[in-house]
Amino acid sequence: MQEQTSISRVHNQEADVSATLDFLKLVLPPEGDHWYVAAVFNGGKVKHLWHRDRPSLGSCLLEADRSGATAYHACGIYRARDGGRKAKNSGGASSFWTDIDAGEGKQYETAADALNALLEFCHATGLPRPLCVGSGYGVHAYWPLLNVLDSETWKTYSAGLAALLRKHGIKHERTTDIASLLRPPGTHNRKREPRIVGVLP
Repeated sequence: MQEQTSISRVHNQEADVSATLDFLKLVLPPEGDHWYVAAVFNGGKVKHLWHRDRPSLGSCLLEADRSGATAYHACGIYRARDGGRKAKNSGGASSFWTDIDAGEGKQYETAADALNALLEFCHATGLPRPLCVGSGYGVHAYWPLLNVLDSETWKTYSAGLAALLRKHGIKHERTTDIASLLRPPGTHNRKREPRIVGVLP
């Protein structure tokens, strides 16, 4: 990956289904006997929409965003639809992730500051440079894996990642939660002024 020292060149992925799907293929396990989940928030209510393949998940996320709703993807997969989006129903994951906020009252004033701190962390620890997403007001980082890890194995290694982040003084969220929701590229963060969510170069 190229040096990521600025978030000023976030790809414009609006209405780009292929870019969203490319992202989902990188961070989510391949299709199989499991479910992918989109969580759509609208008017204070959340609806979980279940999908058997990543293309339909991506289309669902972008369609929800175009309707003005806030759309998130579940970072892991799920064994049974009736088991809900809960850790005990997790079928595993094929990436590690973390969420670093920025802005007033946060550790980092800007998302660019958060990104630079994350890259310094990777350099100091020898971790590979992650796939980074500008979440609108922060940074999501993903480390895609070659294989799908079961939930218990994933939990063990994600705890190690969280400990490393703490050791290096980086405040983070969702790192050890296999039932995490994060914003996919191509959607909008509407917490304040709407901003496009995009993969960072």
